[in-house]
Amino acid sequence: MLTDIIDENEVSYSWVPRENETLVNTIEGVQEFLPHLLAIKPGPPELAELFCDLEGFGLGKPPGTISLLQITIKALMHTWIFDVTVLGKKVFNTMGSRGQSIRGVLASKIIWKAWWDAGNDANALLYHYQIELAKVLDLQYLELVTRKGKSRMCRLGLGDAVKQKGEASGNMTKEEVSAWLEVQDAGKRFFKNNPLGYLVFDQRPMLKLVMRYAGQDTIHMPMLLDA
Repeated sequence: MLTDIIDENEVSYSWVPRENETLVNTIEGVQEFLPHLLAIKPGPPELAELFCDLEGFGLGKPPGTISLLQITIKALMHTWIFDVTVLGKKVFNTMGSRGQSIRGVLASKIIWKAWWDAGNDANALLYHYQIELAKVLDLQYLELVTRKGKSRMCRLGLGDAVKQKGEASGNMTKEEVSAWLEVQDAGKRFFKNNPLGYLVFDQRPMLKLVMRYAGQDTIHMPMLLDA
């Protein structure tokens, strides 16, 4: 059971990141991440190395907010959770030793970025930070157009995709799929029942459940690309 994660009253200072997660809420943390971008090279979409997601309130619907940016680098199987509520444009504009930045890679026309349902996130980045996403591989649409033997009338949510493909791909055990779904379901119930809804992403310190919900979104996207 994940009761230690799903306690709605525990804030994030009691949350311990998993070994494959890093919370970035300082400029120094952004600077420590940026060297990893130098290893990302142009290539075909099926070899995308960056898997991204946003969390916030009313994403893509002004005024809305962007609270968190999650980036998983496939080669490292590590996820960085950037606190946009705290750092704002510094998440995107801080530059590394060779001028690399998160803004630059998101807008790059030669580096593929994989997303699950990128539409609202792309609108939010453009509205709030004037970042035009380029070279985006939308895994939700990829799943739709490559679906075999089933109706293509509806798109799968990320949870349904993990449920269908996680264990079948051989990359997740049945227990890992169940644990992932438990956190996602608990998060959705919490956002639905909380008077603030998705505005809880802007509260600091954040709840453990909110952090875990955000942290797990991108880590299995490489598996969905390869499935």
